[in-house]
Amino acid sequence: MLPLPNPSRDRADWPALTGVRALAALAVLGMHVHVLVTPLPLLKLGHFGVDVFFVLSGFLLTLRYGRIQGQPDADARVEWWPFMRQRLVRILPAFYVQVLILGLLAGLGAYAWPGWRQFLGQFTLAFYVGTEPLQAWVAPWWSLPVELCFYVLFPLTLWCLRRRPVPMLLIGLGLVYAYRSVMMVSAPAHPWLAFWLQQAPGRFDEFLIGMAAAWWLRSRAATGQDSGKWWFWLGLAAFAVLLSTPNLSQLVVHLGFGVCFYSALAASIAVMLVGLVLGTGLMNRLLAQPWLVWLGQISFGVYLWHYPLIEWVRRPEAQAWPGSVRLVLVLIGSLVLADLSWRCIERPALNWLRRRRTLG
Repeated sequence: MLPLPNPSRDRADWPALTGVRALAALAVLGMHVHVLVTPLPLLKLGHFGVDVFFVLSGFLLTLRYGRIQGQPDADARVEWWPFMRQRLVRILPAFYVQVLILGLLAGLGAYAWPGWRQFLGQFTLAFYVGTEPLQAWVAPWWSLPVELCFYVLFPLTLWCLRRRPVPMLLIGLGLVYAYRSVMMVSAPAHPWLAFWLQQAPGRFDEFLIGMAAAWWLRSRAATGQDSGKWWFWLGLAAFAVLLSTPNLSQLVVHLGFGVCFYSALAASIAVMLVGLVLGTGLMNRLLAQPWLVWLGQISFGVYLWHYPLIEWVRRPEAQAWPGSVRLVLVLIGSLVLADLSWRCIERPALNWLRRRRTLG
C-alpha cells in the first residue's frame, strides 16, 4: 500500500517530485537566458515550467493535508491562518529581502530606479490591477500573487474536494472556463485585461487539477491499489504531444482550445506526478539524483534571482562581453544567490516558524 503523506514531513519524502521542481526551474531559466547566446527555439517552451510549478503546488499540498473518509482525522479541517502563515513565511521573507537589495543596487546605479511609488508598491504584490497597473519590477514576479491567491483558497477548496470531489472539480473548471471566455472576448476592447488571462482566476484550473490528482492518489492508496507503472510515461507522452503540435497558437485561437488548453496540459503533468509517486523505476531514480534534489530545494531562489542577473549582464556597458561569458555569469550567479537565499533566509524563516509552533 502506498504510504500516506503527513503534513509535518518535508519535501524530502518525494525526492523525484523535488527533481521535477528542479527541471521546471531549469526550463524557466533556459527560456530567459538563451537570448544571451544563439537562441534555441526549443527553449522558448520553457515558460511551461510555470505550469509545472502550479500543478505541483496543488498536488504536493493536497498530498500533505488531504484526508480521505475512513482515515484518521478524515474530518479535520486545514486551519486557514496557520496554513496561510506557513505559506507566507515560505515566500515573503526571501522576496522582501530581494526587493530591498535591488532597491539598494538601483540607488547605486546598477539598475534603473523605478520611482518610490513603484518601488514601495512591489511589497504589496498587487501587480497588473486596473487601467494604470503596478508593474512587476522583475518580470517573473507576476506568478507570486497567483500562488498566494491559490493559497488563500486552498483550505476551502480542499474541504469541498473531500466531500464532493467530482462536482467540485467540474464546478471549478467551469468557472475558470467562463472567466477565460469573458477575458478573451473583452481583452480586444480593454487591452489591460489581456494579462488577467494569466492571473489567479485564469490559472486556478492548474492548481485544482493538481489537487484532484493528489486526492485521487490518496483514495487509491487507502484502498491498497498502488500499481502505476505506466502513469508517468502516459503523462509525458501527452505533455509532449501538447507542446509539439504544429502551429499550436493558431490551433488554440481558431478552435477555441485556449479556454481549456492549460487544463489539458495540467492533466498531463498531474498524470506524470501520480506516476512518480506510485513508481520506483528509472525516472524516479534519475529525478532523485542529489544534485537535482538540491536544485529543486533552492528553486525559489533561482526563480527570484536569475532575471535580475540577466538584466545586469544586458546593460549597455556589458554588451561587449562575449555571450558565453554572460551566460556563465548568470547561471553560476543564479545558483550561488539561490543557495544563499535558501541557507540565509528561507530555511531560517521556516525553522523559526517551526520553533514558534513547538513553543506554542
